[in-house]
Amino acid sequence: MADMTRGYLHWVNERGTMLPQGPVLLSPSSLFSALHREVIEKKPEKFKIECLTDIKNLFYTNAEPFYAAFGNRATVSGKRSRK
Repeated sequence: MADMTRGYLHWVNERGTMLPQGPVLLSPSSLFSALHREVIEKKPEKFKIECLTDIKNLFYTNAEPFYAAFGNRATVSGKRSRK
């Protein structure tokens, strides 16, 4: 399954623009749980916020480990909360 996903991400091409190389963060929850969160609840940001918070917590308190990001929905574009 991981090879299929990798192949698909490498294949995606929108008018000559491809996805950048880099890590792909996957939900550790079950497929059903992930589909429920994404499709039924329509809250994909729940996983993204938790995942990025866990990564940030690996660094010193005042560190800013993230340089840039992109998304395809209003919930991920330009919204950032500082703690």
